[in-house]
Amino acid sequence: MYWLALALLVALTVADAVLAVVLFDLFDERLALFVNQGTAFVYILLSLAILAFRRSRQTAARRDASIALLDGEGNLVGPLAQEQKRHGQRAAPCRGAAPRPQAIAQPHTPGLVQTLLTLLGIPLVLCLAWAFLRRTPSLLAAAGALLIIGGAATSSLRSLIDPHADASAGGPVTVYSYSILIFGGAQVFAAVEKVYEESLFRACARLHPMVMFCWTLCTQFALGWMLYPLQTLPQFGNLSLAELPAVVHDGVLCTAARGGCGADHAIIFWSYCAVDFWCYYFGLWVIQHCGASLMVLASAIALPLQQLVLCSPMVGRWSESFFWGDGLALALVLVGFCVYQAFSPEGREARLANQS
Repeated sequence: MYWLALALLVALTVADAVLAVVLFDLFDERLALFVNQGTAFVYILLSLAILAFRRSRQTAARRDASIALLDGEGNLVGPLAQEQKRHGQRAAPCRGAAPRPQAIAQPHTPGLVQTLLTLLGIPLVLCLAWAFLRRTPSLLAAAGALLIIGGAATSSLRSLIDPHADASAGGPVTVYSYSILIFGGAQVFAAVEKVYEESLFRACARLHPMVMFCWTLCTQFALGWMLYPLQTLPQFGNLSLAELPAVVHDGVLCTAARGGCGADHAIIFWSYCAVDFWCYYFGLWVIQHCGASLMVLASAIALPLQQLVLCSPMVGRWSESFFWGDGLALALVLVGFCVYQAFSPEGREARLANQS
């Protein structure tokens, strides 16, 4: 289960990133926030349905709140299930703080800068885990992390060597310094949320990731509506408040291949929903069972892999030319991950704790 979950996380992260490139090209800047709101709404419905299905299969809980009743997977049900709900609610505000600012800043942050700022999550998580979870990284773990950071950074060198190659369909990026600051701030929030989630999983060992996921999505959905008026600013869409309902309406039509949108819009949107939902969930599962540090290290492997996928003909008109740095980057991140997994105390501990 341990290796399967890590492999699924990497595969889903690669597919998620590739689909995101296509999705945000089809749904232009005007619909960027709708994509985040629309996907969050779908995920809320799906997570609630999964939790309702799980609950329907559980035995009726005993009324005595002092007695814990466990389901077949060892999860608390009945009166003591309120503990899961309480911890899930505590995680929601923190986890809901990062995605929306990142979505706003992403269109005006260069791809290379996005990559480097995202990689800051690795040292940030390691430092925060040391500061708040009292977990000092070993030298081998730090060496593995540095190799992964170096490999992922190598994959982004194409932007420096040939900044005009493989320009996106949307044309060159208009860069705003404050967008870079917002994007960087979102990475700090993302690192904090991962460590905070690990602390909550430690506090409530039987907290199911789907419970935390559901409460997080509700928070993100509420925050998204509060951030929608930012699209009235010239830098983020230059829309009027009166136009915002029409933007939401147009986005809904696009998800159904109507309103001037083709079938490709609907197919990519729903494919992205299917992949992103489980990518998000398995990220929480890895944090719960293996820790936030391993989660960010495993996710970093996806960067050179997604670049290789984007160089293949399977992505059609979004295909990029092959860059030698992608192969080197993949080799470096795999070596770094093997060092962390096979030789560091943290990697051995995670494997032993999840042998089943």
